[in-house]
Amino acid sequence: MLKKSNTRRGGILKTVLIIVAILIILGYFGFNLRTIVASPTVHDNLVYVWELIKTGWNDYLKAPFNYLWNNFWMPYIWNPFIDTLIRMQGGGPAVPIDTAPQLPVR
Repeated sequence: MLKKSNTRRGGILKTVLIIVAILIILGYFGFNLRTIVASPTVHDNLVYVWELIKTGWNDYLKAPFNYLWNNFWMPYIWNPFIDTLIRMQGGGPAVPIDTAPQLPVR
Protein backbone atom coordinates (compact mmCIF):
# COMPACT_ATOMS: atom_id res chain seq x y z
CA MET A 1 0.00 0.00 0.00
CA LEU A 2 1.43 3.35 -1.03
CA LYS A 3 0.85 6.34 1.18
CA LYS A 4 0.82 9.80 -0.35
CA SER A 5 2.88 12.27 1.64
CA ASN A 6 1.67 15.86 1.85
CA THR A 7 4.60 17.14 3.90
CA ARG A 8 6.61 20.16 2.81
CA ARG A 9 4.12 21.46 0.25
CA GLY A 10 4.48 25.02 -0.99
CA GLY A 11 8.25 25.26 -0.99
CA ILE A 12 9.99 28.57 -1.33
CA LEU A 13 6.87 30.60 -2.17
CA LYS A 14 5.26 29.57 1.10
CA THR A 15 8.43 30.47 3.00
CA VAL A 16 8.64 33.91 1.36
CA LEU A 17 4.98 34.62 2.13
CA ILE A 18 5.43 33.62 5.77
CA ILE A 19 8.49 35.89 6.10
CA VAL A 20 6.60 38.81 4.52
CA ALA A 21 3.65 38.21 6.86
CA ILE A 22 5.96 38.18 9.89
CA LEU A 23 7.59 41.44 8.76
CA ILE A 24 4.17 43.06 8.29
CA ILE A 25 3.05 41.93 11.75
CA LEU A 26 6.26 43.19 13.36
CA GLY A 27 5.84 46.55 11.60
CA TYR A 28 2.22 46.76 12.73
CA PHE A 29 3.25 46.36 16.36
CA GLY A 30 5.94 49.04 16.01
CA PHE A 31 9.10 46.95 15.79
CA ASN A 32 11.81 48.46 13.60
CA LEU A 33 14.17 45.72 12.46
CA ARG A 34 16.87 48.18 11.42
CA THR A 35 17.14 49.58 14.96
CA ILE A 36 16.96 46.11 16.48
CA VAL A 37 19.76 44.72 14.30
CA ALA A 38 21.88 47.89 14.67
CA SER A 39 21.77 47.82 18.48
CA PRO A 40 25.10 46.97 20.14
CA THR A 41 23.63 44.03 22.08
CA VAL A 42 22.25 42.32 18.97
CA HIS A 43 25.48 43.04 17.12
CA ASP A 44 27.52 41.44 19.92
CA ASN A 45 25.17 38.42 19.95
CA LEU A 46 25.51 37.97 16.19
CA VAL A 47 29.32 38.22 16.39
CA TYR A 48 29.33 35.68 19.24
CA VAL A 49 27.18 33.21 17.28
CA TRP A 50 29.34 33.69 14.18
CA GLU A 51 32.48 32.94 16.22
CA LEU A 52 30.79 29.78 17.61
CA ILE A 53 29.94 28.66 14.08
CA LYS A 54 33.51 29.27 12.86
CA THR A 55 34.99 27.45 15.86
CA GLY A 56 32.61 24.52 15.40
CA TRP A 57 33.49 24.27 11.72
CA ASN A 58 37.27 24.60 12.16
CA ASP A 59 37.63 22.43 15.28
CA TYR A 60 34.98 19.74 14.78
CA LEU A 61 33.42 19.58 11.31
CA LYS A 62 36.14 20.54 8.84
CA ALA A 63 38.29 17.41 9.21
CA PRO A 64 35.45 14.86 8.84
CA PHE A 65 33.93 16.86 5.99
CA ASN A 66 37.26 17.00 4.12
CA TYR A 67 37.80 13.28 4.73
CA LEU A 68 34.37 12.40 3.31
CA TRP A 69 34.79 14.86 0.43
CA ASN A 70 38.22 13.59 -0.60
CA ASN A 71 37.79 9.86 0.15
CA PHE A 72 34.14 9.27 -0.74
CA TRP A 73 32.49 12.06 -2.73
CA MET A 74 35.26 12.77 -5.24
CA PRO A 75 36.39 9.23 -6.17
CA TYR A 76 33.04 7.43 -5.98
CA ILE A 77 30.50 10.06 -7.03
CA TRP A 78 31.98 13.16 -8.67
CA ASN A 79 34.75 11.64 -10.82
CA PRO A 80 32.56 8.81 -12.22
CA PHE A 81 29.82 11.36 -12.92
CA ILE A 82 32.20 13.59 -14.88
CA ASP A 83 33.68 10.58 -16.70
CA THR A 84 30.17 9.47 -17.71
CA LEU A 85 29.28 12.95 -18.97
CA ILE A 86 32.47 13.12 -21.04
CA ARG A 87 31.84 9.63 -22.45
CA MET A 88 28.23 10.52 -23.33
CA GLN A 89 29.30 13.83 -24.88
CA GLY A 90 31.53 11.88 -27.22
CA GLY A 91 28.59 9.71 -28.27
CA GLY A 92 29.45 6.73 -26.10
CA PRO A 93 27.17 4.81 -23.75
CA ALA A 94 26.46 5.98 -20.21
CA VAL A 95 27.88 2.73 -18.85
CA PRO A 96 30.74 1.01 -20.70
CA ILE A 97 29.65 -2.38 -21.99
CA ASP A 98 32.50 -4.23 -20.29
CA THR A 99 31.56 -2.85 -16.84
CA ALA A 100 27.79 -3.30 -17.11
CA PRO A 101 26.37 -6.24 -15.14
CA GLN A 102 25.50 -9.22 -17.31
CA LEU A 103 22.49 -11.48 -16.94
CA PRO A 104 23.31 -15.15 -16.41
CA VAL A 105 22.85 -17.30 -19.48
CA ARG A 106 20.76 -20.49 -19.03
